[in-house]
This record gives sequence, C-alpha cells and structure tokens, in this order.
Amino acid sequence: MHTRQGHARAGTRGVTGHGTLTWLNLTVFARLRMTSSPSPTMTNAPSRLALTPAQIEQRLARLAAWRWDPAGGHVEKSWTFDSFRNLMTCLARIADVAEQLDHHPHITTCYTHLRIQLSTHDAQGLTDLDFTLAESIDTLIDPRFITP
Repeated sequence: MHTRQGHARAGTRGVTGHGTLTWLNLTVFARLRMTSSPSPTMTNAPSRLALTPAQIEQRLARLAAWRWDPAGGHVEKSWTFDSFRNLMTCLARIADVAEQLDHHPHITTCYTHLRIQLSTHDAQGLTDLDFTLAESIDTLIDPRFITP
C-alpha cells in the first residue's frame, strides 16, 4: 500500500501517524475475488460488459457531479466532508454496498477529502455495475455532512 510520502509502514494499513487515511485502494480485493468462483450476489448483479462512449454519456447524464476520464477509463467524484468522523461513517456505508455488489472502488481520502474512482477491470472499461455503484454512493452520502 502506498502513501503520498512513499510506502506505508508495516501495520499502518495506509494510515499516517496523524490519523489520516491517505491512499486506500480497494481494487486489490476485487482482483483477488475475480480469481475465485462467483459469489451468490453476482447472479443478480448489473452487467459487467463494457459500455460504449455513447452509453457512458447517457448514464453520466443521470448522475450529479460525476466526471468521466476517458484516458483513465473511469468515472470519479470528489467530496469534502465537515469532519473526518462523518467521512469515515459514509465510507463504511460505501464499503457495505461495494461488498454487496462485489465491486470495489478506488478510494482516495485525506482527512476530510474523499475521491472515488469507478471502473470494471475485467471489462477494461466502464460497465452498468460502475453506474449502479455510483448511484448507490450518491444516495449514501448525507448532504448535511458535505461542505460547499
């Protein structure tokens, strides 16, 4: 696991001495799970087939403030929370939904700042699953905890 300063110290799991989670990449877990047999939750999961650019634009139109990075092959969104505690509370809720969908976002957080990037690695692009998770994330984040 990497931090902005270099490699995280053993046992810190990406947490610096200041209590700030700097880089947390949950896509590692997605890669590990792809090598095992599909979980029961995947039977009702959204499609993992890559979307065309036109389909991506159509799906983006339904989301607020998500940005498509065609070069990076992902959609992303950032938030600033009013406190570290509220950010971590929302992040725990996001983790629960990601587990249910068997789809794990790339998460970057530093104190009260959160950035989430979504893509489907096995499709080498964006899929319905990415947009389903984005919609779920938007409903989970309480706007009362977001600073303008």
